[in-house]
Amino acid sequence: MAAATVGAIGLEPLLGTKQSAARAAEADGRLGGSERAEEAEEIRITAAKAERRVPTPPHATNGDEERYADKCGTYTKALLQDGPGRVDLNAYQSFRAALHSGNPEDFEDIIMGGGRKLTGPQGGLAFDLEGLRFPKVR
Repeated sequence: MAAATVGAIGLEPLLGTKQSAARAAEADGRLGGSERAEEAEEIRITAAKAERRVPTPPHATNGDEERYADKCGTYTKALLQDGPGRVDLNAYQSFRAALHSGNPEDFEDIIMGGGRKLTGPQGGLAFDLEGLRFPKVR
């Protein structure tokens, strides 16, 4: 499969030689490199603006965090525990502080229990560049 791919592509693009820059043949009506890059930028900006107009839905809470002072109804896996199913409240506060600040260094200050680690605790802070719809192009 790799040999077939190299044969179809040629070695220059794979090796990065001066002649390997992809160029569209402008004589046949296709866009050249810089024009294509500008159109790609315009498509992304149009898509981002369309996505921004989609209302953000409400993010309702089930009330467990407020309802249970010992936080027994909330996520506490891998945090320091006072007993079975009872999170150490300082550990829980360190977790909440990191989530609310969004500061990567604050995630290092979360009080952990045992040998477990949080898996991707900052994933919810990432920006996803996929959207709900695509704008019409051309």
